[in-house]
Amino acid sequence: MTFSPVSELLPGRCTPELERIQAEVGARTSFREGARILGMLLPASPAGHVSVRNRLHSVALRLEAADAKQATALEKPTKREIVVALDGAHVRSVPGNQVRHFEAITGKVEVSGRPARRFAFVGSATEQPAGLVRTALADQGWKEDQPVTVISDGDPALPALVGTAAGRPVTHILDWFHISMRVRHIEQAMQGLKALNVQHRAPLDYIEIDVERLRHLLWNGYHNETHRLLASIVSMSSNLLLLNGPTVEPKVWRFAELCENLRTYIWNNHDAMIDYGRRWRKGKPISTSRAESLVNNLVNARMNKRRQMRWSPRGAHRVLQVRAAVLDGRFGTTIAPLAA
Repeated sequence: MTFSPVSELLPGRCTPELERIQAEVGARTSFREGARILGMLLPASPAGHVSVRNRLHSVALRLEAADAKQATALEKPTKREIVVALDGAHVRSVPGNQVRHFEAITGKVEVSGRPARRFAFVGSATEQPAGLVRTALADQGWKEDQPVTVISDGDPALPALVGTAAGRPVTHILDWFHISMRVRHIEQAMQGLKALNVQHRAPLDYIEIDVERLRHLLWNGYHNETHRLLASIVSMSSNLLLLNGPTVEPKVWRFAELCENLRTYIWNNHDAMIDYGRRWRKGKPISTSRAESLVNNLVNARMNKRRQMRWSPRGAHRVLQVRAAVLDGRFGTTIAPLAA
């Protein structure tokens, strides 16, 4: 058995500075590419892709431990509104898992006048996902019993997670972008109906007028009226079909299906819908667009798109910890003191 006293000081079998560089390069690019880049820059200490991966995992564990300590000793609490924007992305799973894909949750905690705090995790790879969210909240000046606003696409699990982290119910706002896209699909289907040049156009004219009102009503908080209007549009679509025969049936049914889907979406998320125009005029966020860009930066750019890799939930989770810290600028301030 080999005994090395230095291993107690350098458990990573390398200097802390090299370990930090390997972890950051591994978070920014693939492990093999990171090893190739380091081999060109540091030919005296070549490292394979396995070393880059293992040292990233080691740094990720230390980051989580450091974040947990930081959350218990926070200064400068804020009295401004704390907004959490949440979104998810699917990652391809390695062979052997029970599912082909698993979900990675990404989020961004924003407070006016402070840099945003990013976080990401894979639920099945962490025992306390609410603890990671609580750390991100505390890092932005949140204190217990302070209200939190959550913006999501309607998945009830996401605001519930933040509520668990905050220890109290949160104010949930349904993302405007997802509502707007559903209205956009109806508007596009409406253009398809107009292109048919039907013989009996009276129902179509009424439908067009009502469709033009949808976005205005939703933007200004008239959600009950929007729900009734969609029911009227579906009924008028049936009249359009009866008057013009089976030639228009495919597009009419598709249009009616989109209207019914939006109607159901509004009904299921009624409590989370607000007067978006009023909130927007106050300069407050109404969309998860920031979280969706975060999905691209944290997940897709490293795990999807051109990098069609397969991941284990644990490996993806640890890469996300380092990548979020790197993008936030926390990586250097957290790891550097440990490397000193």
